Amino acid sequence: MIEERRLQPIGVTKSVLKRLTNNFRKRVLYLHKNSDSPMAHDLKNDSSSIWFSKADIEKLFDANRVDDNGGLRIYFGVHDKDVMQTEFDDKLMVVLVATRFDAHSGKQVDQLYDNDKHELVEPIALAPKMMTVAATGSKQKLEAGTGLDHGKICPPAQCPLT
Repeated sequence: MIEERRLQPIGVTKSVLKRLTNNFRKRVLYLHKNSDSPMAHDLKNDSSSIWFSKADIEKLFDANRVDDNGGLRIYFGVHDKDVMQTEFDDKLMVVLVATRFDAHSGKQVDQLYDNDKHELVEPIALAPKMMTVAATGSKQKLEAGTGLDHGKICPPAQCPLT
């Protein structure tokens, strides 16, 4: 007799998302700049979410010639004004990176230049174009071979789950 298993939906509801984000806040300690003691997530000051417009994500895909076999990789980090100019120093952040499927390796490959000199870690087919991204209200250039940062960080922006 074959046992039937109830399949779990792959979508996440708001109530499930609240529980998952609360798990994050409870379990992840945060070491602020110039501090030696890890602290719990600070709901009033630490990042809870980051919003990117659909248009900006599509520009990222377009600049990097992402086809239906490609995708999006999300890297987690902490803003650091010593690494990159930002008004959100010491806040949690993400960088969205377009990927393409490499049939030879069978893997998704990040569409990123290795450094500011635009040297490539692996050969990638990039369109030589730049696009204006306005997620935060300021015009910024999104260049092929770079990731998308500067979404609207909450707080200070409106936080939908609080």
